[in-house]
Amino acid sequence: MTFIKLTEISEILSRIALNIPISSEESGLLNSWIDESPRNKLFYENIKDGKVILRDIVEAEKYSPQEAAKSINNIISRNKRRRIVAWASSVSAAAVAVVAVLLFQNWGDSPVNDLSTIARADNMPILELSDGSRYVMWQSGAQLVEKDGTQLLLENNEVFYLNNDVAGTELIYNRLIVPRGSEVQRVTFADGSTVWLNLDSRLEYPLSFTGDERRVRLVGEAFFDVVKDDNKPFIVESGSQSAIVLGTQFNVSTYPDENTVTTLVSGSVKVQIAHLHEEAILRPGQQSRFDPDSGNFAIRNVNARNFASWKDGEISFDGISFEQILAKISRIFDVEFDLAGNSDIADMKFIGGMYADETFETMLSTLSKAGNVQFQLNKYGKIKVEKN
Repeated sequence: MTFIKLTEISEILSRIALNIPISSEESGLLNSWIDESPRNKLFYENIKDGKVILRDIVEAEKYSPQEAAKSINNIISRNKRRRIVAWASSVSAAAVAVVAVLLFQNWGDSPVNDLSTIARADNMPILELSDGSRYVMWQSGAQLVEKDGTQLLLENNEVFYLNNDVAGTELIYNRLIVPRGSEVQRVTFADGSTVWLNLDSRLEYPLSFTGDERRVRLVGEAFFDVVKDDNKPFIVESGSQSAIVLGTQFNVSTYPDENTVTTLVSGSVKVQIAHLHEEAILRPGQQSRFDPDSGNFAIRNVNARNFASWKDGEISFDGISFEQILAKISRIFDVEFDLAGNSDIADMKFIGGMYADETFETMLSTLSKAGNVQFQLNKYGKIKVEKN
């Protein structure tokens, strides 16, 4: 695919994502591109069905086109190809760039089964303000102001809330969105508490903690370092579970279709399952696991560091299955693994770990040798895992 065609296809796909009609000529170009490969067809279907991983920022007018263009240019320059410096003007430049960033990850001259070409997707973390406006977290040095006058600073993948003395009783919420293929983000609240947000995660929180509690809502995974306040408990809502603390360090993992896992590093935390009327007090080195499907709730002793090492750029294998290891890698590189019919592989256990900044090829090579398995990219864009 030429760079010109990349831009043309990106514009057409952007129109589809934004529900803007396309011409018959554009439809013909799109159909030709779809017919070129199963991967193109899958990419188109994901755009059409709203399943693209950056669907949360497809509202292009609320997205910085400069940052989007910078991102894809960086991706291209790292691959030693010439830069794209202009975008089509008939649809939002930002929308084209968002689609092109994704499209570029699916585009290459290597055969479809060449896993060595897969790299991190450089998907962009987003901060959403209370009015719905969205800002790319990579806009280092950006200073924002909320509707109540609260000042925010974006700096080095972290959000700082600078003034916590703004008068008012209304709870104003922000939302931090970290997509797959992005980087771990950090937010420091007005009370000094800090949260690290893992990939494929969302955190919704108020600008300031008024009233008698500090309550946030989580989907995905986050590590919390909570400043102690005996008069104002910190509560993490994750589905039907609530984790309640006064001041402590703990990790919560609550991805869809997975168990909700709470691991305590220091202090204490009360875990409550509302509809089951279950609750438990965790001590350092303990972990609660809640299965929302079966309703099973259990506590075990673990090495807590292994379940929080992701925030320091490590992937720990200890205490988790091979399927869970692949889930972690899939979030880093924005890929999908297929373990269908291989439950014996899915349940394998390993000891050790690897660094999250290893190449995809290195990670799969390590796992292939350790588990005596092979990886093959199939025609649907998924990575099939089978025994050697």
